[in-house]
Amino acid sequence: MPARRNFRHLRILAAGVFCSLAIVSLCSVNYFVSRSAAPSEQTFVINALGDSITYGSCTSGEDSIYVNQVASALGADNVNNYGLPSSPVSNTVNPALSPQENQNLSFLERYPSMSKDADLIFVFGGVNDYSLNVPIGEANDSSVHTFSGALNTLFAGLVEQYPDSRIIALTPIQRSDRTGSNDAGYNLEDYANCVTSIAGNYDQVDSIDLYHAPELNFSTEEASSAYLADGLHPNDAGQKKIAEYVLGVMAAATY
Repeated sequence: MPARRNFRHLRILAAGVFCSLAIVSLCSVNYFVSRSAAPSEQTFVINALGDSITYGSCTSGEDSIYVNQVASALGADNVNNYGLPSSPVSNTVNPALSPQENQNLSFLERYPSMSKDADLIFVFGGVNDYSLNVPIGEANDSSVHTFSGALNTLFAGLVEQYPDSRIIALTPIQRSDRTGSNDAGYNLEDYANCVTSIAGNYDQVDSIDLYHAPELNFSTEEASSAYLADGLHPNDAGQKKIAEYVLGVMAAATY
């Protein structure tokens, strides 16, 4: 079986790639430079579990999606994209969708069928739980119908199924089309903070806080126009900003 890269190696690669971003844009990073950091017999696979942002809604194509940009910069051999529009983390019915569309909609229903050879797994969700008024629940919750419980169930399941992989949970980003409390009384920030808090309970799970990153605050009219296609979904420029930020945090190993 081909050798697998450990996560320390990913940090080294990210640091090298991020340094190059200071002189050139992410999309023009030399692919050979990142791949040459490891022997050719090694493989590096990324799974990306998410919603419409990971799926790439409102982008010009697959190459613009944040995870594909990150993967290209790190020299990944394969990216498995499990993004699905309207997908919540929790097992919550979306009344705007048909019964068929609600099947396998949640992260919890989809993660067991992901490829098992991933070295690195991104989990990027929460915005649909906010929109669907999913209760936050308690920190030690195990209910699949609360956000905390769903995250606990998801992270515990990923740790069990991927004992040698690294898992990085990304918080929701700020949006401009809907702000304030949902019908359950929670702000999007509450869901972002919950991702960070719950991830902190699992040694194998790191989190990257996109919500509070100033450079990813797309809620203002000017930033929304530049980086969001519709007030929620990042356009190509917005996806690039997310990719750059993720690589920067990985390089700094501040999570």
